[in-house]
Amino acid sequence: MGASLLLAAILTQVIGIACGSADLADSLPIKDICYYALGNFLITIAISGINFLTSSWANKTNNSIGVGGGITIFFFICAILGLFGTEAIPATVRISGMSFFNYITVTSCFDAVSVMHGDMTTYWWKILITLGIALATYAVGFYKFTKKDLPLSFKNFHIHIGAIASTTAPFLYPFFYSKRIHESESPFIFLLT
Repeated sequence: MGASLLLAAILTQVIGIACGSADLADSLPIKDICYYALGNFLITIAISGINFLTSSWANKTNNSIGVGGGITIFFFICAILGLFGTEAIPATVRISGMSFFNYITVTSCFDAVSVMHGDMTTYWWKILITLGIALATYAVGFYKFTKKDLPLSFKNFHIHIGAIASTTAPFLYPFFYSKRIHESESPFIFLLT
């Protein structure tokens, strides 16, 4: 996803320059586009690491999705609320107290303003923090997952294609024929039987 965003941004810049907007080469250089793409990619990796950790920690899917998705949504809501306290909002609308929300979300580790101002030291420190969050959450999640007692048995392992009724999908018989379809009233088609 990060690579596709990077390629799309570079393609957009090249098309803009070709259409006559030559100032794009100076106002938005490819180097800055690469910094933006790297920041977006690492934020995505950090959030996926947090979700992997919650998935590895929880024993039930509901808890995993609830906690991981809840943390992710909380981060994005905090980023939106914190936006009202930043320099990106005009002074007449800006609420300085809202900048508090920028300090409790991982998305604030991607600092596009520091790239625009040329403050690369701040940018790289925040990127390293994001990378640290990603590595730590994936490492703890991997450790927790390897210690899990999973009730898996490969003796009677079946892959369910889905609830495709055998009477409504006769064209699948040559591809997924199984004796179980005719012996039972099951609406599922089984592979690896």
